Amino acid sequence: MTPRKLILSLWLILVAMVSIVLLAPGLSSSRGRIATYISESSDNKIEDASKLSAAAATASIALSAMPGDTATPIAEKLAEFSKDILLILCVLYFEKAIFPIIGAVFFYMIIPAAVLICIIGIISEKRVFHRYALATFISGVLIWAMIPVGLVASDVVYASQQEVIAEAIEASEDLSFQIENSTDEDSTEDESLIGSIVRTVSSISSEMVEKARKLITGFVRSMALMIVTALVIPMVIAVLFLWLVKVIFQVCRMAGQGSDG
Repeated sequence: MTPRKLILSLWLILVAMVSIVLLAPGLSSSRGRIATYISESSDNKIEDASKLSAAAATASIALSAMPGDTATPIAEKLAEFSKDILLILCVLYFEKAIFPIIGAVFFYMIIPAAVLICIIGIISEKRVFHRYALATFISGVLIWAMIPVGLVASDVVYASQQEVIAEAIEASEDLSFQIENSTDEDSTEDESLIGSIVRTVSSISSEMVEKARKLITGFVRSMALMIVTALVIPMVIAVLFLWLVKVIFQVCRMAGQGSDG
């Protein structure tokens, strides 16, 4: 090995050591700046999702307490909202937990692997190893960055529409309070909650009907917002980044076929 190759190899080994000793503990830790942002972003959505689930459960119980069976389908629908929100909570907790793992893989494994491939290229004097080393490094950066980028994009959408969830929770509280008050009145006024909607209602106030409509609409909009920001946007970003990883290695393979190194 020539002195030039030895010096380059030593520099690359130093890069790998910096990644393992200095960068990995901070950037792959759950206490790092990026991980803290991801945790706070996820916690914000988790808190709103939990409030939304509790509001749906409370409204469902209140509707179930109404005399007769007219409100039962609405109560069952609200119970289904609680189950759907559970799936969103699982995704949010997964995103929060997986980032430190991806960071550890990147800084402890991918960067040293890219360094090793590059050193092999230096020793063998084959450019194909250099290309694959660069491809490995760039791919690692993309995989490591896809969760933060996805959360930043989803947070922009979520912040602009967050009042939708607050309105749904407020509508649920108002409806539950009115149902509790209505159950203290005579039974002729408590036989149904949304009779005018289903046409089987004998007597119910138009104000309560409007609150029921607002509640269902609010929960549908809130669920749509949660699905888009917690599932769709991060998934689209992840698919895009993984597609870029595939393209990078395809380019490396095509470049390797076009030259002998």
